[in-house]
Amino acid sequence: MLKIVQQGGLQVWRGPVSQDRRFTASSCGNDCAKASGSMSAIACFASTIIWKVVLIRRRVLDMKAPPKRAVVLLWLSLTALSPPAWCANDQKDGWDSLKRVPHGATLIFADRSDNCLAGRIKSYDSDAIVVTRHNESDAKIDRSNVLRITTNAWESGLVYNGRSSWLDVVGLVPIRRSKKWRATVLVEMNTGENARGQLIDASQGEITLRTSSKSLVIARRQISTLSYVRPQPLSDLAEYANDELAWMRIFDPQLWPTLFHAQGSLVVRIYDVNLPQDDSPIVCKEGAAWHTLNQPVP
Repeated sequence: MLKIVQQGGLQVWRGPVSQDRRFTASSCGNDCAKASGSMSAIACFASTIIWKVVLIRRRVLDMKAPPKRAVVLLWLSLTALSPPAWCANDQKDGWDSLKRVPHGATLIFADRSDNCLAGRIKSYDSDAIVVTRHNESDAKIDRSNVLRITTNAWESGLVYNGRSSWLDVVGLVPIRRSKKWRATVLVEMNTGENARGQLIDASQGEITLRTSSKSLVIARRQISTLSYVRPQPLSDLAEYANDELAWMRIFDPQLWPTLFHAQGSLVVRIYDVNLPQDDSPIVCKEGAAWHTLNQPVP
């Protein structure tokens, strides 16, 4: 049975089959990042929920004011129920992550012949995806022909990427370095180690990540795969409410996961050293409402 003990000022958990380890988010995250090899995704999710529940109890009991306890308990509970980002990658290329995309979200779909269309996901299976279009017949795209699915023309809108491209990695770094937004990425290295953090910079030869404790420079030759971790997109209705309601968003239950940072995540693979590299711009054919779909983040 697991128990928490004090050791050298740190809270450590002990179990019958594991050596003593620091009871921290990073250690749990590293274990979950290896879920595909050493443990099932279900076990990974369960262990993370247990860890979060223990943290909830610790944090709430540390608070003396009951009203404050109630608010923090609500926030932590919503967070605990959200799937961890590192367990969200159902399949290495992220195709199965499409089940987490609301069917009410309008997306842009690009195939390998530079045809682009807007619509909503009607259904999908392991071989193809069916897109519902406004005032037009449904369109079916074979999985092997899907190049990109995105919410907008910028790299940050990626929902699914059907290629490996270092250009897409570089495009996740905002052109305006003063911009506060930073992409969260998950890096798997040739050594089998994993790193997760905010992408601060990217060049042709290396990337710079900001982790919870330090800045980390990783050479491109050390990287096996790099994935973009992003929140689940909102449905069109929720997106409209999020833009228009301002401070009144708290009264809309569909926006609560977003407000409390408890929405699920998608893990979108954008670079894999074992796949053919394609650094060409994704340019829609003439007549489409969009031009280039892999524009750097402004």
